[in-house]
Amino acid sequence: MMLASLEARVQRMLSVETQIHEGTTALAAVPQKDWLELSYGRCRELAQQQTELARECAQTVLLIREDGTSSAILLAAEDIESDMNSVSEWMQQSNVSELTMSVQRDILESLKQLVETMQREMQQMQERQQQEAQQQQPGQQQSPLVDLIAEIRVLRNLQLQVNRRTKQVDDLLDRASDAERAGLQKQVSELAERQQKLQESAKDLEKQGRKGAGG
Repeated sequence: MMLASLEARVQRMLSVETQIHEGTTALAAVPQKDWLELSYGRCRELAQQQTELARECAQTVLLIREDGTSSAILLAAEDIESDMNSVSEWMQQSNVSELTMSVQRDILESLKQLVETMQREMQQMQERQQQEAQQQQPGQQQSPLVDLIAEIRVLRNLQLQVNRRTKQVDDLLDRASDAERAGLQKQVSELAERQQKLQESAKDLEKQGRKGAGG
């Protein structure tokens, strides 16, 4: 089953990302001026783990794109992949700042929501199949990966993340050094792109809702 396979993938990514975040938090608890070579080595190790997880996420994105039935789930997975790549890049530079950990928390939040969404949809799918079996009216067409309400929930969560991170990046830009400014400006550009995609996805879902309502 496509959904069960995806849910297992996301569960695994959630487990690994949790370990990476815990390791990052432990590193950040020590001021960087007091880091030993062991600390820098641990940071490189975590960065490599994040890079490998981003590759796995990229494969998951391809699977969701091939399924082609859920624009919100696809958008969430693409954002997670982008965030993983950002975190990996920062940690390769021994950057375990609050922004790094905040983005990791966003990754965890998004992965958890995807797991919950997929589990809820699998339960509903099972209930529908049981009803169809009782009525002897099996479905004739491929069901969407998740229903419209679930997609709206995913988009709402993504919008909250964009809003929160935009404010955080804006605050950091006010006191950023020249060296930090380039990375933050890149985040600003990426957030603007995400906002555009969110608006497009919201319009698509609105059209689907009208079509489903016969409007």
